Amino acid sequence: MNIYLSPNGIESAETSGITGVSTETFTGAAPGYLGSYSTAIGSYSGDSHVIAENIYGGYQEGNYLGIYTGESTTLTLTAPVAYFGFYFSAGDAGNIVELFSGGNLVLTFRTGDLINMLPKTVGSQIQAINGSFYNTADYYGQPGPNQEATNNEPYAYVHFVGTAGTTFDQIRFSEPNTATFETDNHSVRATAPLLPGTLVDITGAVPEPSGTALVLFSLGTLAMVRRRA
Repeated sequence: MNIYLSPNGIESAETSGITGVSTETFTGAAPGYLGSYSTAIGSYSGDSHVIAENIYGGYQEGNYLGIYTGESTTLTLTAPVAYFGFYFSAGDAGNIVELFSGGNLVLTFRTGDLINMLPKTVGSQIQAINGSFYNTADYYGQPGPNQEATNNEPYAYVHFVGTAGTTFDQIRFSEPNTATFETDNHSVRATAPLLPGTLVDITGAVPEPSGTALVLFSLGTLAMVRRRA
């Protein structure tokens, strides 16, 4: 399993240059508590909330999905896929994404590890596949106006790509800490896509071929204080 990051300011798989995807944008769901929700890409079940566009998510995109403290929601896909992408907005270190195949855990991704790769430090950069460099500080603050209110929180589009025939059929989002996991534009594709050179390879580990290994994308621990629950 490989993991990639789009350039700063990108909010979807399509604008990242990924083709042939199906995407759930949550614009068709009414704001409020979301228990079970059926979509073209699969069914969501558990505890989550649809939130109207605000400074923490959904900029020019409409509604987004929020998982509150102590909640989790599972997306059961209509068929196994080799690609999943999601927008990670107003990021905090406590968000967890888990990928499953046939009930077996394939990957655990902790957003705190991603945040460690994106220090808000002048001069800190990450390198794209094509050799371009991006300033990590540029990922902070929601794209567009009102950045000042969120300029201590990262916004990024993340891609999971199965390798060596790896696929998955369930994705669980959880937020065990005192914060909200804001996410949007969930995209899937049956086969691994051709990747644009503008993406950054942030792979920390690859699952064993059996797909049963717990993979920790561990680069350290970052404590991050949120201004809200």
